[in-house]
Amino acid sequence: MARLLLVLFLTLVPSTLFAAAPPKTGPWDFPALAKTDVNPEWGKEVGKAREVYYPGEPYQGKPTRIFGYYAKPVEGKGPFPAVVLVHGGGGKAFREWAEHWAARGYCALAMDLAGNGPNGRLADGGPDQSDDTKFKDFNDKTVRDMWTYHAIAAVVRGHNLVRSFAEVDKDRTAVTGISWGGYLTCIVAGVDDRFKAAVPVYGCGFLHDNSAWKEGRFDKMDAERRKRWVETFDPSRYLPNVKCPILFLNGTNDFAYPMDSYQKCYDLVKAPRVISVRVRLPHGHMWKFGEVDTFIDTLLNKGDPLPELGPMTRDKDTDIVSAKVSSKVKLKAAHLHFATAEGPWQKRSWGSVKAEVKDGAVSAKLPGTRPLVYELAVTDERGLEVTAAHAVLVADPPPIAPAPAIAPAQANVAYGKHERQVLDFWQAKSDTPTPMVLLIHGGGWVNGDKSGYRNGVKRYLDAGVSVVAINYRMVTQADAAGIKPPVQWPLEDAARALQFVRSKAKEWNLDKTRIGATGGSAGACSSLWLAFHDDLADPKNADPIRRESTRLFCVAVSGAQTTLDPKLLREWMPNARYGGHAFGVRTPTNRDGAFQQYLEQREKLLPWIEEYSPLTHVTKDDPPVFMEYPSQKKPPVKGENQDDPTHSALLGMILEEKLKTAKVECVLVYPGKTHEKYKVSADFLIERLKAK
Repeated sequence: MARLLLVLFLTLVPSTLFAAAPPKTGPWDFPALAKTDVNPEWGKEVGKAREVYYPGEPYQGKPTRIFGYYAKPVEGKGPFPAVVLVHGGGGKAFREWAEHWAARGYCALAMDLAGNGPNGRLADGGPDQSDDTKFKDFNDKTVRDMWTYHAIAAVVRGHNLVRSFAEVDKDRTAVTGISWGGYLTCIVAGVDDRFKAAVPVYGCGFLHDNSAWKEGRFDKMDAERRKRWVETFDPSRYLPNVKCPILFLNGTNDFAYPMDSYQKCYDLVKAPRVISVRVRLPHGHMWKFGEVDTFIDTLLNKGDPLPELGPMTRDKDTDIVSAKVSSKVKLKAAHLHFATAEGPWQKRSWGSVKAEVKDGAVSAKLPGTRPLVYELAVTDERGLEVTAAHAVLVADPPPIAPAPAIAPAQANVAYGKHERQVLDFWQAKSDTPTPMVLLIHGGGWVNGDKSGYRNGVKRYLDAGVSVVAINYRMVTQADAAGIKPPVQWPLEDAARALQFVRSKAKEWNLDKTRIGATGGSAGACSSLWLAFHDDLADPKNADPIRRESTRLFCVAVSGAQTTLDPKLLREWMPNARYGGHAFGVRTPTNRDGAFQQYLEQREKLLPWIEEYSPLTHVTKDDPPVFMEYPSQKKPPVKGENQDDPTHSALLGMILEEKLKTAKVECVLVYPGKTHEKYKVSADFLIERLKAK
């Protein structure tokens, strides 16, 4: 019935429900800002630039002015392309920066964003740029007194100003910023869609996850204050809106904006993007980057583009990593940059080896060090370097003496037509029908295999419980087959396997009324979905397997995802990142790299999210539940970032609330919260399945 209702909903729902949500512009009224006439007050000429003042947003109820330097080409008829230049922390309106671009044939505006003029503080300046000012608390009434609000508005107003000049081609403008200016560039590129190119240097978002300000600022905020700042002022909320091509330039050891936060940012961008993460690039107000100049030239003026480097792929057998490459300018070098993936990003020691360019691809063999972070890079004859999105290889887990592997009584039994629709069966010795436990492997529904359970079946068999471990079709395979949503395949396979096993009850000496399920991570989510979903049995189906029940007697899981609702997940864990791939929302390089897009598409995906989230299906007639979260490293507190948000005990707490309301038995354990009888899933399953 639930599936039928879902089909009817998707068939009858008006198409407007699935229309794209309007871009998020936060506290800025961009349509009004973009229409604002900005009348300049001109100052004296200094060097090859001229001082200019223009109106800013009101600050604490009083009008403000913004100071800047404007420079334009000395030669040429115009109209010229223009670039807006955004300084970083401790910076100012850099006249030399504007002159640099004017010498290259651009009109350029470098403005001050700390309330200063050429000789210090302006009497009518906006907020200063101190960290205390940036991170102070605010509410709906004071949000427009915040530094980030004023800085973004100043950039947009500055954009209005340069577009109003007769010598400027208003359809050829770009924005670039350094450090905190890069942070602002990430936001303004997602707010002001008139820019045709954007280049954030160093600066990025996800500051609350990892940055120079995480410990000193974000970790000291209460959960509600941190959430309010992040949702209003973190670039991660605006990067999905970027429409223009964007270049991300940073260093591998940047002290403020580490590579993990940087990658999460560029993974959010849907527009064309180029990455250049240079080994040990110094951090400072430096603007003579050939990559920046060339990137903007290509889009606004003329010139050959930067090389194009595709995503990396790794051959697991040879440990060779490769990526497609193309370049209009001859390449002079290619490298693999790498470091041991341990400790703070800022302190990692990077090395490089030469890579080979052949037949439109660059490749290199990875060193044997694990854990390892690495990126491929190519440099053209102009000395301009671009890199692939970095990847991380984790260390092999320390060897653990395994329990003796027991061969299944029947291996690779097909329960469907696909090569992944197979199961292994271990039969407990008994003269009477035995209870059974269904093992569903984890791996995010993108990897994993039933063979991982072969060393864990002995305890069940010794207790007189038969075992079935299944493989299932992955979401990646569903994606390739055009299945929507992709998660339909692994979850329906879990149900089909259970029905198949019940159809074999007599032949395999099973008590079909006493079947429990268990799994880890995604396998745990699948197990819970089976436990709570309405019975999928179809008594009148021509296929006798489809007539069997999909209900469970009990369920015990480890590290389970209990809901796939991105809104609910972010309410409980601000750094939640898992779930979008189940519905086809992911990036080529990262299963979890498109969570912000997933959150923005929530309303149109909601029917699917509800259908495939275990939490949605809880009712009072559901079987008893045991949940363990062994990776929890600190007390789980709603609203706080989690070390492992994909397997956090908060996920169990979300479900526990609903189960208690429905009066369904639930046991939840994690480090710091134990149960006197049930330590692990097997304790619970054996006790329940064997109980008389």
